Amino acid sequence: MRTLRKSRPLQVTLLGGLVMMGSLLFEYARMEPDYRFIVEPWSVRGYEVTQGWVIFAIAASITILALLIAYDVLSETLTSGAIAVAATTLVAAVIAVIADPRDIVLATLAVWLLAAVGASAVTAGVEMSLPKKLSSAARRLIGLVVWLASFFVLGALVLGPIFDGSRPLWLVVVIILAGAGTGVLVRKPRALATRRLLINASFGALVVAATIGGSVRTALLQLQREEIGAAADYLDTQITSGIILTWIGGVLMIVGAVSMWAKRREQLEAIERASQQREAALKSAEELGEEEIEARV
Repeated sequence: MRTLRKSRPLQVTLLGGLVMMGSLLFEYARMEPDYRFIVEPWSVRGYEVTQGWVIFAIAASITILALLIAYDVLSETLTSGAIAVAATTLVAAVIAVIADPRDIVLATLAVWLLAAVGASAVTAGVEMSLPKKLSSAARRLIGLVVWLASFFVLGALVLGPIFDGSRPLWLVVVIILAGAGTGVLVRKPRALATRRLLINASFGALVVAATIGGSVRTALLQLQREEIGAAADYLDTQITSGIILTWIGGVLMIVGAVSMWAKRREQLEAIERASQQREAALKSAEELGEEEIEARV
């Protein structure tokens, strides 16, 4: 509890996860208030549709990951980072298998957002392999070119065809998270790998929350067909408080995850500076000692 009380970034992350999980109890979609005909059901809550449970599972997984990082259960090593990436990918694949793929539809915007994440992973790998003698300007230029090329190739030739419905959802999830996880692991410093993973997971949760509105409204119409044999028009439905809460929770998780990463980065940089200053002081002391000996001689 001491860690929780002292870490404001962790508190924000956990609050975001709780808000997103709590959205399960609220309405996700309902009919427009001025709709004149009687339909049943009039609205649908998160726990009544697949999307709500998917959001709950994602938020719960991120909350657990944040706690494991904050309490140092996951150490700051490459091995722990790889274990966290593998576990996150496995959990996401299981969620994708359990969920009905027809209910989880990503918009075009989400596909390109995922392409951006994948392009960042590719760029990180390329930057790691560049010769150290290259100038920072050349590195930035090469990184920009690689990112743009990867972004368009992934979006148009890889992720676009994958998300056209011809591939199993779990396979799509594994491909995306494996690529993003590679980017997390190859970037330096490696000690921040798990915190970068937390940021990516929080961002992914917000992407899912931001793109399921249409499928939730469709789910409401499907429930009406099953209940009364007929359904209202899609344009007469709307998303409501539950979906909005998932957005708020996703934003809070991202803010908290970025803050956890930034705080730890500052600590590592301070440790590195102190180490460099100590080495410089020791070197100066050795040089002064040698000069003193020479003077006596």
